[in-house]
Amino acid sequence: MRLSGTSNGVPLFYSMRLGALEDSGVLLVGQGDRFGRICLGKGVGHGQDAAMRKVFIAIPFLLLNEVWAGEVSMARERWEAPETAVFREHRGRAAMELKGGVAVLKETVFRDGTIEFDLEPLGAMGPGVGFRRRDAETYEYFYLRPAKAATAWDGCQYAPVFRGVLIWDLLPEHQGPAGTREKDWNHVKLVVAGARMKVYVNGELRLEVGALRGESREGGILLQGPAIFANLVIREDETEGLRREPEADTTAADRRLVRKWEMSEVKDLGASREVEAADLPGAGATWQPIEAERGGLVNLTRRLGQPAGRPVVWVRTTIESDVEQVKRAALGWNDEVWIFVNGRLVYTGKNLYRKPELRKEPEGRCALGNGDVDLPLRKGRNEIVVAVAKEIFGWGLVLQLADEKGVKLR
Repeated sequence: MRLSGTSNGVPLFYSMRLGALEDSGVLLVGQGDRFGRICLGKGVGHGQDAAMRKVFIAIPFLLLNEVWAGEVSMARERWEAPETAVFREHRGRAAMELKGGVAVLKETVFRDGTIEFDLEPLGAMGPGVGFRRRDAETYEYFYLRPAKAATAWDGCQYAPVFRGVLIWDLLPEHQGPAGTREKDWNHVKLVVAGARMKVYVNGELRLEVGALRGESREGGILLQGPAIFANLVIREDETEGLRREPEADTTAADRRLVRKWEMSEVKDLGASREVEAADLPGAGATWQPIEAERGGLVNLTRRLGQPAGRPVVWVRTTIESDVEQVKRAALGWNDEVWIFVNGRLVYTGKNLYRKPELRKEPEGRCALGNGDVDLPLRKGRNEIVVAVAKEIFGWGLVLQLADEKGVKLR
């Protein structure tokens, strides 16, 4: 942890102060409101002479650094927390209760290392930890879904926040079972190194992320409710040998994925309108290139954020075909799509999380298999134009041809 008012990320030795010696032989050391305890054994108490106190001061510097760089006080002055946050003892531990909202740890910059804490959920959804926080709209986030069964495939999730949007619905591959206990403490441990992360819940490895997708490489730490938090420990650069470079994209060599697109300007579609051929962008429309990310995802949130209303954007690409043919393609999207081939509407689909009856598998997330579409291709150049509308959270598109026989992608 790098703290302001430090030298090379370590609290200055001369700024330390010694607290009272407890009867149990525990020496309290601290800086500001950050305190740690060093056990010196029974019989070392208030009656020791000055010489012994000098020994205490000579405790190895590295050990003192471990105290400050590790444990984080659950006191209001250490946090930018909402007024509703309650700092109190809970089940014998100094704790922070967040019934809602976010608490940001002050004077902290985290890049790589280990973050551990205890959490008791207070609701069905969402409590977790954010890290590498650049601002309120940009950070990495891991969270639990406590109401899910212990073996549920989506009991916990990693997803970044950028442009103020949590894109959990675009990354179903970063979910897993959590085994969260209700009305009890759960120990959560994150190990972060470069582009990778491992997450343990109650001592079990629950999630491995081979490529973090956020837009900041260092920043603050936050906790988000509803939950009670305690025993927060941060150890920068302790990464347990986890490699920093991202795992290889297993789809990188897949030539069936459509990766090169162009994107139009965003418009408001209105509350209940459906897209029609008459809405296709005209000759004077402005287009800009956009390329698919890992897995072929055209991540519209990264580029556009969360425009107001019911935003719609057009993306287009071309497919060269050797012959006239119908080419099958798998499709993933959030939240609504309309697909046109050479100006003709060939597919419409809705994948709306807020309406369970309109969720596509897996549970309203964007994934290949949300739908399949037949693309009627003529010999030569074919223009594929897709309108994508957003409802909530992330929005994006992924398109994969069944095979590459007789076609050439842009």
